This record gives sequence, C-alpha cells and structure tokens, in this order.
Amino acid sequence: MPGMPDLSQLQRVAFRAESTGRIKDLSGHARGQSIPDYSAVAARKFLARIAAGDVQADLDRTFQALRDAYNLKRKQIEASRDEDGGMIRTPQFTYTVTTDVDPENGTNVIWRREVSGLSDPLLVRAAEFKAVFGPIFTTLLFEFARPINVADLVDHLEDEDPTGLKLTYGSDTSWCELTIKGFPGTMRVDAKTLVIAGPPTVSTASLLDQFLAFLDHLPRQPDLPALR
Repeated sequence: MPGMPDLSQLQRVAFRAESTGRIKDLSGHARGQSIPDYSAVAARKFLARIAAGDVQADLDRTFQALRDAYNLKRKQIEASRDEDGGMIRTPQFTYTVTTDVDPENGTNVIWRREVSGLSDPLLVRAAEFKAVFGPIFTTLLFEFARPINVADLVDHLEDEDPTGLKLTYGSDTSWCELTIKGFPGTMRVDAKTLVIAGPPTVSTASLLDQFLAFLDHLPRQPDLPALR
C-alpha cells in the first residue's frame, strides 16, 4: 500500500468519535422517565430502548450519505441493528453507532461512532469520506495482534531522543504517552493498544499523519512486531 507501512500485524484499526447528549432529548424518552439505578445492565437496556429511534435515524442518514458519496448499489451496502446499536457495512469499511449511559452523569447519553475494517487507511483522505463524516473522528485506535513490551519501546525512544517528541510514562512502564511537536494531541501506548487522540478541531487525516510520524521513531526489530 503506497505511503503506508505494513499493518498486517495490527489486529484492528478504527477511527472513533464520542459525543454527549441529554437522555431526555432522545425521541423515545417520555416525560417523567428516568434511568434505572439498580444495575448498569438494566440502565443500558433501558437507554438502548429509548434511543432506538435516534440510532435508526443516524443509520438512515449515514446509509444514504454513503450511497451518494460512493455511488453504492444495494448489494454493496448493508445496514443492521442489534441491542447495542447499529452497523453499516460497505466494501471499504464498517461504520458502527452505539449509545451508553454517561458514567459521570447518569442523565446524559454517550454516543460512540466508529469506522473500522478499512480496506486502506488512506481512504480517510478521500473527498468521499470527508463528505460523509467530516471532522467528527478525534481518536485513532490500533489494537496490536500480540502484546508489545512498552519498557523496550520507552528505552528505544529515550536512547534515540528524537527532536520534537516528548515522552512520559508510568513508574511500572505499563504505558507511555507521547506528544509530537506541531500536533495538538497525544499518543498513549500500552501492551495492547495505541490510541491517538486530538482536540475537536483535529482532522481525521491528521490522526493518521501522527501515526506515520510515530512509526518513523520505531526500530525495525522483532520485539515490536505489531508496529511494523
């Protein structure tokens, strides 16, 4: 894939967005209703029920936008629903939308939208992708095919001491965070994941650029197989 490293040893790559709204603004909410507080499972089930119409509306809007932008035929795009939310599959990627109760404020709903399974991560630079999703994605998530040794990664970066890169990590080196000069966000690495998070103004393509910049600082050696 021109311009991209080999991602075959990454188990999963996903662009993610989260937003918060009021539960009482959901179309299925009735006056006087409140989220059950006797169990998290009951609360999520209740929210899923009253948010069903809003989830369906999101799927319908995104489904039509994808059809228009990518000129997709019926056999090329599929939408489905389950208790957790909804999903749209296309030849290029999969879109999912889910809801959850805000753990910090039980009167709010957290909306999570995600694009994963991209046939080519460079698709996020295309005009069609931007036309459908705009700048909503502020997080890029990589799940490693097998755990990496974060301490080894920290040692390498400290030995290399690259210009424009700031490194912080926990005392047990179970995680580390990196910032790259010019990018107003952070990268957090643990044994299983790399998460690149930016502010609301960051572009989806910029998140990908930060991943490529991060790779430039990594060694080509067998103890970091998931990153190369």
